[in-house]
Amino acid sequence: MKKVKYCSNSTISEAWVTIKGGPSHYSEDSQNETAAMIQRLKKNYKDLQTSQTIVVHPSIGNLSPSFWNKQVVSQSAGVLARFGHKYLGVHKIVGKDGKYETYDKSFLAIFNDVINCFRDVAIDPEQYQLSSISFGYVNRFNFDSNTFNITDYFKLNVGIEIDGENLLKALKNGYNFFDEKNQSQLIININIGSDPASNSIAASTSFESEKVVSEENLFLTNHESILGIVRSMKEAAKSNFFFFTTEKTHQLMGAVYA
Repeated sequence: MKKVKYCSNSTISEAWVTIKGGPSHYSEDSQNETAAMIQRLKKNYKDLQTSQTIVVHPSIGNLSPSFWNKQVVSQSAGVLARFGHKYLGVHKIVGKDGKYETYDKSFLAIFNDVINCFRDVAIDPEQYQLSSISFGYVNRFNFDSNTFNITDYFKLNVGIEIDGENLLKALKNGYNFFDEKNQSQLIININIGSDPASNSIAASTSFESEKVVSEENLFLTNHESILGIVRSMKEAAKSNFFFFTTEKTHQLMGAVYA
């Protein structure tokens, strides 16, 4: 398959990076970090809105795996961040009139800004060992409902036999693979359904590549190493997405090949 450099008609509606630490005690330190993170971000994003979230999480003995319990959004910057116990998620949300261009132009500055804030408020960042790093993104499409055929756009075959004449209203599938080439987990979610308002078929794909780094002795302060893994996971998610989609979809997106 030819490598895609970028798309002139980008269909990306959201991109994100998730960084997790290993299981540890959930203590007052974690709560203090969360409160400090909100105040730190408010200095950079004046319209920051906070929402409280209740998260139920399992325990490993007396240790807690990473989880987020705070979510903040800046509508003007298109930034959504989630954080809590040994967890940081940085999302770029593309508004109705916005456009995601490339990772370097649309995401990197936001990610650097938020992770620097996170590092500033972290207690003992030199001892903040990481367990996994992932990159994911969502592409959204609208197709003509009169001519849509799933195999024209996606390398996906679906078969189901039911009684009588029935029109498919929605399709939702999720897959989890081990990507041997990139030594990472690949999580794929596909949603396809009719959109009565526009008489079209609305489809979204989510591709996320996750690298386990718990044995690599990687810490929150190793910024360049983190950026390198983020970029490699971005390339893994991207290459798998373009392999999954057909040339017809590439043309629709205005794909520019290397």
